Amino acid sequence: MGSFKSKRSFLLFATLILLAAYAWLAFNWSCEEGEGFIICPFRRITTLPCPGCGLTTSILLLLKGEFLQALSMNPLGIIALPVLVFAPLFLLFRSDRCYNLWNSAEVSASKGRVALILVVVIALVWLYLIIHSLYVR
Repeated sequence: MGSFKSKRSFLLFATLILLAAYAWLAFNWSCEEGEGFIICPFRRITTLPCPGCGLTTSILLLLKGEFLQALSMNPLGIIALPVLVFAPLFLLFRSDRCYNLWNSAEVSASKGRVALILVVVIALVWLYLIIHSLYVR
């Protein structure tokens, strides 16, 4: 058994996360460039980006067709946008499959090799974002 006791609790969680993400994207879409604010506590304290910093901007740039600029803001936007587009469809039409996939992903992530790969990818993105924030202004 994974982190969710039932498929229903998983679907509720996933729906709330998606709605929050869409609301956040809509809010930032309506803001003028540079008008947004930093919500990341790590960045507020250290002035350095966390692995998720720039993700909203990256997704919004992808939606505007500015691929290279989006990639430079946060490479994880390339993964996040398709998830935001296709996750609701899978939750609606393949909810059993989504729940099973989530549970198997938790099991895979808890194994050494998969967890190491995830940590390395996130560390590389984080290193890139730190270097980018220090040298590109």
